Amino acid sequence: MISVPRGWGLKFGVLTFLALSVVILPNKALAARVGVVLVPSAEVFEGPGTNFRRIDSIPRGTQLMASNYPVKGFHKVKTKAGLVGWVHADALRLGAVPKIPVMEKELEPATAVKRPHGSFRVRALVTYNLFDAKSLNAMLGFGSLTNAMGYGAEGVYPMADDLSLLFRFEMLTKSLVAVNDITPFDTFQLSYVAFPIQAGLEYALVGSDGFHLSAGALIGFAVGLKFTAGALQQSTPNETIWAASSFTGMAKLNAELQLTKTLTFVAEVGFRYLESGNLTPGVEGNGASRFKVGGEFQPISLSMTGFEFGGGLAMSF
Repeated sequence: MISVPRGWGLKFGVLTFLALSVVILPNKALAARVGVVLVPSAEVFEGPGTNFRRIDSIPRGTQLMASNYPVKGFHKVKTKAGLVGWVHADALRLGAVPKIPVMEKELEPATAVKRPHGSFRVRALVTYNLFDAKSLNAMLGFGSLTNAMGYGAEGVYPMADDLSLLFRFEMLTKSLVAVNDITPFDTFQLSYVAFPIQAGLEYALVGSDGFHLSAGALIGFAVGLKFTAGALQQSTPNETIWAASSFTGMAKLNAELQLTKTLTFVAEVGFRYLESGNLTPGVEGNGASRFKVGGEFQPISLSMTGFEFGGGLAMSF
């Protein structure tokens, strides 16, 4: 009969529990669920923390296996290509924890999904807007009041895998000095400006590593829609002003090319509707007789309807 010293039974039990914990708990840690990368580029580290060596990065939309529970805010992941490392939990969207733990090696990774949206983005855009203000050109006899530059910003808030909410603010502006072609020849300083404020939706059409194509539609109001004609050969006050607020809307396509982790180049083409009802001047200045017929102002419409195209940069947050 083997004699066991007093107290060793308890010690043996504790050691056995610890040994089993070492064997069993890693199996639970290896239990995995399917996840997808949300950010443009998720950094992969050798261990659960940024103090470990960075070994690679995974692009947005990549599907992978991730541990059920994070360690110090990081999930252990494995990609279809066999890359194993640790990624911060905020960079991933994970499926539900399986009721029966599944070993990571038993999961068969699916093909990477194409998800161009995953973080809030702000686009800064410069556009060139093609239109012909026919009513104004016919009335003034200039024929040169066409096209305008646009400067704006657009917020893109993801609502679902392929659908985002859009908020857009712009300034459209055209300024020139023109001489009318109807005698007597007069010189005018012309200014045409509008501030469209719109909201809408954007749908992702195509997405791959580093490139995204989407279609959007927006509606809103153009506040501060104003046309000013200053008769330079007349004494002040020499400005005649038409002003209104108007409904506006646009449909557009956006192409985005990833430049860095957070910076994207954006190209845009679209069609804008922006047109007021018939107006007469709210302010009448010297030289306004040029715009009258039979001593009366004729109602005209202010229009910036037409195609637009442009480009800019987008920042992800």
